[in-house]
Amino acid sequence: MLRDRPEAFRRGQFVSDLIDELGGYGLFSAEGDDWRRLRRIATRGLSTRYLRQSFSMILRSAGRLTDRWGAAAARGERIDVLDDLARYTLEAAVGVTMNHDLGVAGRTGDDLHLALVFETLRRRLNSPVPYWRYLRLPADRRADAAIARARALILDRYAEARGLMAAGGEPRDYLTALAGADVDGDDPLSENDVVGSVLTMIVAGEEPTAAAAAWALHHLAMHPEAQQRVRAETAAVFGPDGAPH
Repeated sequence: MLRDRPEAFRRGQFVSDLIDELGGYGLFSAEGDDWRRLRRIATRGLSTRYLRQSFSMILRSAGRLTDRWGAAAARGERIDVLDDLARYTLEAAVGVTMNHDLGVAGRTGDDLHLALVFETLRRRLNSPVPYWRYLRLPADRRADAAIARARALILDRYAEARGLMAAGGEPRDYLTALAGADVDGDDPLSENDVVGSVLTMIVAGEEPTAAAAAWALHHLAMHPEAQQRVRAETAAVFGPDGAPH
């Protein structure tokens, strides 16, 4: 079904327009030949080989999160699990896509506030009139600023990635894989292609992943016997350094 876009399936035009207006033009909103081109580019950047190299970044982020939760538990503090997991998934997604360390799981780095993008999209979907096209409210300006920060970071990292690939380097993450396709001339990319492709991956990997993980933790807490089985399996699969055997 998805391969036949837009003939057999397409996202609602209104939703696509909203995504485009927020600067996230990419796989989520493109259709037809442009969707097939962006899908080919995204697939190239999602090679198992590149993702495996990013596992250390995921471990680093997970370690920061568990340290934070351990310290909070020792002080008897309540933990906002969903908020912390959203920060963790954002840090992990940024690390995997462009090898950049936000450090937000430990609240020591620069938070891109990309959750504002979701909030803005939901608000606009439920608005009876497209007011934002005529009047920017404070919430809209905050979302604009978050997207501008993300765009600047992505393009800065992409310039480095392009330099690496032009010098004969090997792809090491999603962004350098995209740069390799651009440098080779296989899939020439515009700045909007790059920003849309990376922003799509980051935003899509933040809130849904955090929500799924939060619900998983909730259900494990409600079923201690299942939690013990998961803990035992984890101990059997992962070594003392946190990496899989």
